[in-house]
Amino acid sequence: MTDTKTVDQIQCSINREMTTEDLFNDAFSNFKLELMFQARKWFSDTDQAEDIVQDTFVRAWRSRESFDSSMSSIRTWLHNIERNVIFDTLKKRSRFLSVSTVGYEFVAPDSIEIAMLRWCIVEALSKLKKDYRVIVVEVYFKSRTSSDLACMLKIPEGTVRSRLHYALQSLKSILEDGESGQ
Repeated sequence: MTDTKTVDQIQCSINREMTTEDLFNDAFSNFKLELMFQARKWFSDTDQAEDIVQDTFVRAWRSRESFDSSMSSIRTWLHNIERNVIFDTLKKRSRFLSVSTVGYEFVAPDSIEIAMLRWCIVEALSKLKKDYRVIVVEVYFKSRTSSDLACMLKIPEGTVRSRLHYALQSLKSILEDGESGQ
């Protein structure tokens, strides 16, 4: 016989002032399969679905102070968090996968192509001057705006944009040289 609890039993546990850690351990053991099933509806890859569930619990843990048992059950709260994680993941994925255009069929790259592309990008970034590399990484990989980056680096915004422009030119040159075998 399994040791799973019903939603009502967990809600009663919340009302009895369980410790936060106990509450999350309970929630994890009781809802992980349900969350996994939901994630598998969106992603056929089991590893991706497991990452979604893990990210859901990480986000739930980080925002545990915002949980209010009078507003919703922990089950509903976790499903809302998971929905947001799924949408965020799909948004990230859509940045890398272009939508098929008229007359062309989109073929997703396989994992080897993705790994090689990542390796080429990392290699090209490592050849940039440090000032340029910082700007590219912050803008394109951490989604910072040029004004945020200017404040962070304590340099004028125009300098950030100028460095980004020259960094992209340098990256293009590095990648083109790599393709020609030089």
